[in-house]
Amino acid sequence: ELPDWSLRARQIHDAHLQSILDELNRVDRRLLSTQSQLIADVLKSRLTDHFETQVCQMWSWSVDQLGGPQVWLAELPNYHRVDGLDRADALITRYTLFGEFFRRHIENLRTGLRQRRIAARINVERVVEQLKQIVEQPVPGSPFVKPVIDQMVERPKLSKAQYRDRLIAVVEKHVYPAFRQYLEFLQTELLPKARTSVGINALPEGNACYAARIHSYTGVRLTAAQIHRIGLNEVVRIHEEMK
Repeated sequence: ELPDWSLRARQIHDAHLQSILDELNRVDRRLLSTQSQLIADVLKSRLTDHFETQVCQMWSWSVDQLGGPQVWLAELPNYHRVDGLDRADALITRYTLFGEFFRRHIENLRTGLRQRRIAARINVERVVEQLKQIVEQPVPGSPFVKPVIDQMVERPKLSKAQYRDRLIAVVEKHVYPAFRQYLEFLQTELLPKARTSVGINALPEGNACYAARIHSYTGVRLTAAQIHRIGLNEVVRIHEEMK
């Protein structure tokens, strides 16, 4: 399977995480060992960060040239080793789901457009170029076929030649059309409205998002200005030490 970013799936996921957080809040820490207290505290912190950063609604606007789906989907064959019929069929099934995955992703980004939550232009431009490189590459040499065949382990009833033909057919029918659909959406709908500012403070509730992400990454409740000042002070301190 592939991740499900639909509204219903997000609601189910959040409800599950909330139930875990509620259970943690009911636990009497005094009854836990030191190690268990530490585990509980870390888990509670991670869950709290998850819900605090929900204000960002990144599912509705994030177009990421470093960690977007066009990146990690192309890396999927590196983690899905084909060493038997079941694994071979499972990868084929995953490839057939690319179209639905991108349909939901595009639907989320259209929601962001309506809410004025839009990715930065420079990010969209870079992802557009990545997608062009993907779909312009001949299918047999693409990351969805060649590394799979190079790494697969042949078995009875599973030859490289036959499986290569199956992969090429499914990539041509499902994978490349899905990427082209995403590329067309970015070029025709998102890019013309992409924001020129790269800071998330330009988004609705951007300052709250910034604060939540600062806490998520650092564990402290400091403003961006305060963290910047710490950095400047550290630079001065290091220069003094170097003299």
